[in-house]
Amino acid sequence: MTTYTVKAGDSVDGIAAQYGVSASQIVSLNNLDAQTMLIFPGQVLKVKEQYVPTEPTQQTSQAQPAAAKQQPVTYDHTHTVAAGESIASIAAKYQMSTDTLKSVNELQSNLILVGQTLKVRLV
Repeated sequence: MTTYTVKAGDSVDGIAAQYGVSASQIVSLNNLDAQTMLIFPGQVLKVKEQYVPTEPTQQTSQAQPAAAKQQPVTYDHTHTVAAGESIASIAAKYQMSTDTLKSVNELQSNLILVGQTLKVRLV
């Protein structure tokens, strides 16, 4: 289990990016509120269930051609924002990171509006 101690100014999205995991994974591992993703300085968060090396190993390099044969992820489905939904809740629903959801939809912030249509991937 990999953990991280929250510092002042940290966000779930920032910690997720730092460790190469999705914000929804951190929310799930720590039973956080998916809408607010509220964290506090000094709080110890679980960020990964098991250690995954960041440097490619020889085994990983050999497995690369098999990964290339996988279908690319497409975002050709849509979700219409309903009252009470947030970037985090929508991302979690479609098993996407909040950063990916924002990037695919070219959003500059977490601000979304009721009735707005977002590109998502089917799970």
